[in-house]
Amino acid sequence: MHIADVDAGMLGANGIVGAGPPLATGAALSIDYQDRDQVAVGFLGDGAVAQGQVHEAMNLAATWDLPAIFVIENNHYGEGTPVEEQHNVDNLSDTAQAHDIPGLTVDGMDITAVAEAVGEARARARAGDGPTLIEAETYRYRGHYEGDEEPYRDEDELERWKARDPIDSFKERLIDRGELTAEEFDELEGEIEAEIDAAVEYAQNAEPPAPHEAYDDMFAETPPEIERFATAARTSTDGGHPGGERR
Repeated sequence: MHIADVDAGMLGANGIVGAGPPLATGAALSIDYQDRDQVAVGFLGDGAVAQGQVHEAMNLAATWDLPAIFVIENNHYGEGTPVEEQHNVDNLSDTAQAHDIPGLTVDGMDITAVAEAVGEARARARAGDGPTLIEAETYRYRGHYEGDEEPYRDEDELERWKARDPIDSFKERLIDRGELTAEEFDELEGEIEAEIDAAVEYAQNAEPPAPHEAYDDMFAETPPEIERFATAARTSTDGGHPGGERR
């Protein structure tokens, strides 16, 4: 969840429900202000659709015709609450009507359908016509957290969704079209698994960070009090905690 790659345009995720759209609106405002040929995309789950900040962000983006796309990843459960018990609309994309922007629902298990919908929304945003709300109906195979006993669904429902797995279905489509062979897919899958295994091994064998590194990259210009804590951490054996004690 908490990852970012600013150089690639990924501003980062966070643990606040519904915080993605305000970040996307801010990024879209920056793009518009600097006249850059880009589009900001904000993601949220079905459980975040009723959050006030989500609609504040969409309202501002719509009012100012900002180049933004809002994507609802509707996996049908907000933690353990079914989506139909959370919202009074048939499709979550219907909420776009309140902001007078296009809203559409697509099969989130269909890679091509999602790509086409996002492509159209991107073209609209780049043309200066403002934001689009996309609801991608998808599913999560595992619980909301490790140890989730998942009393809110049964195994039959899970298996029905797994039968529509987007990777498997896209692979079959490419093979049917002659654009990929089963052997080539297996080779790609092996390369990806090897890359992941190497990354995990690197992380597990890496030296733990030094205590003072906890203060790195917190501010563009480090305040004196933070620099004081960092300096103490570099020169002490107790982690640099104020008062010399761990808390």
